[in-house]
Amino acid sequence: MRVDCILQIAVQLMESVAKDPDCLKQFGVDPAETIKGATGLELSDEEVADVVKVVEPLLEGKELDMGAVMETVGDFLGDNPSDLLGKLGGLFGGK
Repeated sequence: MRVDCILQIAVQLMESVAKDPDCLKQFGVDPAETIKGATGLELSDEEVADVVKVVEPLLEGKELDMGAVMETVGDFLGDNPSDLLGKLGGLFGGK
């Protein structure tokens, strides 16, 4: 799955969590179902794992801090969309 697609899914998921904090609990139990509920997409196990790699560090070891999440998402998106792939490349080993 392309990095830009993964980020779009992660952003939709975080927006869903912002609207309904119970989504966060569901994400911990069944990330694939939570992603499907937020985006309407049914992802393969590998694709779900890619999305989890992006979202999980934002949630690790604490309750969801939407200010920090949105700041991080904003940092990823930046002002220049072409910078997006470069910024995310490190998350996926430069792929």
